[in-house]
Amino acid sequence: MVFLGLSWSLGAFGEELCFRGFLMKRLAQLLGETRMAWIATLVLASVLFGWGHTEQGVSGWIQEGLSGFLLGVLFLLANRNLVVAIVAHGVSNTVAFVLIYFGHYPGLA
Repeated sequence: MVFLGLSWSLGAFGEELCFRGFLMKRLAQLLGETRMAWIATLVLASVLFGWGHTEQGVSGWIQEGLSGFLLGVLFLLANRNLVVAIVAHGVSNTVAFVLIYFGHYPGLA
């Protein structure tokens, strides 16, 4: 339960606030807030999000980068509503923790 609480507060809320709420919005503002600016910030924030998870190895870096991309797409499709990305991130982390707890997470021995 402690890890779930940390996951929701630091992972879901904290990472979404930093990567989607701050980084994507500020970079898009710098680039003129055009459609292409938002696409560029989506790609850059996704790469940086993946890079921030390098402790998971190369496969984790790629998987988290793709996850960051999907979270960014959700953020944009929801008219840049950060709550949607936070909830999606939190649910994803919760499912992962439950699968790990019961020994059914892909790749775990």
